[in-house]
Amino acid sequence: MSVMMKPLFSYAGGKSRYLKHLGRYFVKTNTYVEPFVGAGSAFCYMNYYSLASKFVINDINHHFMKLYADIKSNHEDVLREALAISNEYRSIDEREVPYFISDQRDLYNANPTSGRCLFFANRAFGAILGVDQQGRLEGAFGYHLDRRSKGKIISVKDVEEWAKALQNTEILSGPYAKVRVPGNSIVFCDPPYRGVTVNYKTKFDDADYTALFNWCSELANDPTISVIMTNYSDGLFFEGLCRDDGRVLVEYYDSCFTNGPKKLRGKEILMVWNSLGPTQRQGKLTVTRDSASTHRPLESKAE
Repeated sequence: MSVMMKPLFSYAGGKSRYLKHLGRYFVKTNTYVEPFVGAGSAFCYMNYYSLASKFVINDINHHFMKLYADIKSNHEDVLREALAISNEYRSIDEREVPYFISDQRDLYNANPTSGRCLFFANRAFGAILGVDQQGRLEGAFGYHLDRRSKGKIISVKDVEEWAKALQNTEILSGPYAKVRVPGNSIVFCDPPYRGVTVNYKTKFDDADYTALFNWCSELANDPTISVIMTNYSDGLFFEGLCRDDGRVLVEYYDSCFTNGPKKLRGKEILMVWNSLGPTQRQGKLTVTRDSASTHRPLESKAE
């Protein structure tokens, strides 16, 4: 693979743009575990550089995990269906698009096939598929339904590369805390962004972030497990958790999150336990009033 494998769809909160920061902590290991895989940018990076012998991916979004499982077992069928739907979509009159999407949504809810899921993931804004309490797709699927893009909706090459990469991957769908992590692993946790989780149709509040942080900390009691967690920083919340733990290496980088017609700009915090990076660094964060004030909450700016 001469070019790095790409995610199958763009995902809100995806890490493709930030791999230059994360990559320093993605090193050779036995097992790579990603409990919030989403579109899998970091998974693509670890595969491209052959940094793990085994991979474990998980997400609470069962639509996407079924898609990955079906691509692993029979990607030809997934491609055949997705291409047929996308070709029909591109051929119809613009005025027929809402009716076409509505019909496809009803077909998916009656029989949730992965080819149709792949089509919707590529059409929905940030791949955020609106779901109701029963897990059925609903809504208009975001901002990309007007077909302004003339490029291909489905990439055959990307699906084929994912099919190869997934052969050595355990695919799960459930709560992160149920993911079993063996020794000699790297665990990358990229949960929904704090303060904007309404976009993910997933409840994740401060108690959940604290529970996840504690789960990461417990994993790090095994010195052979390196744990990486990332999220938006307001300069206080995650910093307080890191200060209480006392073992976490903390770094920051600029981040931008598109939320409908607006962009949210701020600082992303990178928290690392048992760093396996080239410098083998391990740090203790000290949060002062001055240092905390330099990291402001997310700023919302119109496009």
